[in-house]
Amino acid sequence: MSKMNPNEKKENASKNENVNNEEATNLQEEQSNAADETAGSDNVSGEVEALQKKYNELNDSHLRLMAEFDNYRKRTMREKADLIKTGGEGALKNLLPIIDDFERALQNVRTAEDVEAVKEGVAVVLSAQCTDKRVNQVTPELFAHYPDARSMAEADEFEVYEYVKSVSYPNAKARHLVELARMIQNEYGGEVPHDFDSLLRLPGVGRKTANVMLAVAFGEAAMPVDTHVFRVSHRLGLVPRTADTPLKVEQHLVKHIPADDLAKAHHWLLLHGRYICTSRKAHCEKCEFKAVCPSSTCK
Repeated sequence: MSKMNPNEKKENASKNENVNNEEATNLQEEQSNAADETAGSDNVSGEVEALQKKYNELNDSHLRLMAEFDNYRKRTMREKADLIKTGGEGALKNLLPIIDDFERALQNVRTAEDVEAVKEGVAVVLSAQCTDKRVNQVTPELFAHYPDARSMAEADEFEVYEYVKSVSYPNAKARHLVELARMIQNEYGGEVPHDFDSLLRLPGVGRKTANVMLAVAFGEAAMPVDTHVFRVSHRLGLVPRTADTPLKVEQHLVKHIPADDLAKAHHWLLLHGRYICTSRKAHCEKCEFKAVCPSSTCK
């Protein structure tokens, strides 16, 4: 084996030193990278925790807002229900001081005592889907020929038709009048029955007609709801908007109006709707209730 000269030994020693230095540098870099990765992982974990905390806070705030809104919604619904419930009562109380005005108006209207029950029933049957003016034009001659239940019961529906042909649905009404008169004559001894259920049995008589008979002909506690009563009750706020049928309006009015005043209240509302609170254009400037009416245009 040949011996290395001093220069070769020195060169080899330098190479070994360079290798050792390079390995040491690589080791330091690896350690530094590992430390950076650990630090980076810690930073990501910290950011995730911060975001989770923020999410929890926002979610908690959202849930509180939803709960508050739900409470607000329920409270508003209760207040609305209370307003609907008490609004009609308040309006009815405001009606009481003005009753005298309606009483004076009623002096020009025939009272129940002035109207024969049979004729009243006939007029009400004829009034279905027909104006009062037309009915009043027809009934004088009709009653002149058939003044009581017996005479009409003996008539033929085609004969009666000739006197009522100018009203709406004259064929059906002529038939109902003859059948009604015959039932009154045969089953009730010629007298109109005084109870609601018996009245409903009569041909051509529905709930409104039966109530009209009770209130007008017999002066009993009843609230017939026609188009005038229905309209005025809603415009004055006497009934809630949910009272969207004549039966519901009747039930609300009967609940809040004293029984002794029901028959008269029917006339008050009817006359007010016929002459003041008319269908096409209400005469709010003439209305005694304009200060308290929620529908008034004169406040």
